[in-house]
Amino acid sequence: IRPNRRSQHLRRVLKRYRVEVRADTATTVCLCFVGDNGESAIVWHIDDEVAVLPENVRAAESAIERADAVVMTFEVPVPAMRETISSAGRCGARVIVQPAPMMAEAAVGGSLPWDHVDVLVPNEIEARALLDGSADLGADLLAGELSRKLSVPDVVVTLGESGCVAHADGMSRLYPAPRAVAVDTTGASDAFTAVCAANLVAGVPLADAIHAAQTAAAVAIGRPGGHESMPSSF
Repeated sequence: IRPNRRSQHLRRVLKRYRVEVRADTATTVCLCFVGDNGESAIVWHIDDEVAVLPENVRAAESAIERADAVVMTFEVPVPAMRETISSAGRCGARVIVQPAPMMAEAAVGGSLPWDHVDVLVPNEIEARALLDGSADLGADLLAGELSRKLSVPDVVVTLGESGCVAHADGMSRLYPAPRAVAVDTTGASDAFTAVCAANLVAGVPLADAIHAAQTAAAVAIGRPGGHESMPSSF
């Protein structure tokens, strides 16, 4: 695709997802590296000029009021995270947090208004970071400990090929991962969180939402790319 056609395609995608496009500012850079085993590593940079600010969140509050749920990652500055969680809580939307990428200072994560968060979906490394390391804690105990420490009712910690462990209603349960051949793990956690959130909003029980999310993640890792590998329905 020639550069001008690629630019037009990207603008159409951004418009479809209602992403604000700002002129004369640096484009966010995100580089995904994939090894022979399908495991991925990401290097990214978001320029301050295109960062989401608390005022951007407040300007979108009418949309948040109409939303059933708000899914938030750690890709925005901390003040915007706090405003997003608080705004969603005020509007009565279900708040689902995927704490990726990890913060440089774990203590900052602990300062977020977790009492407004309904579901937390970290991977094992992110879970341990939120728990200030906790290297001696078994993976099967991470979800329960996060729920206790942050007072989040439902916590699902993804464990890669080992599946995930969920804590809800005071109990933890391990969900084995479906068999899948990893081509590219980029976006697998995004597919998992998005499908889990969509199912929960639709009234599906957490256990069934997790099974659907695991299936979606298995589909995503079997395809190359990030956006391109996302399943269209689950």
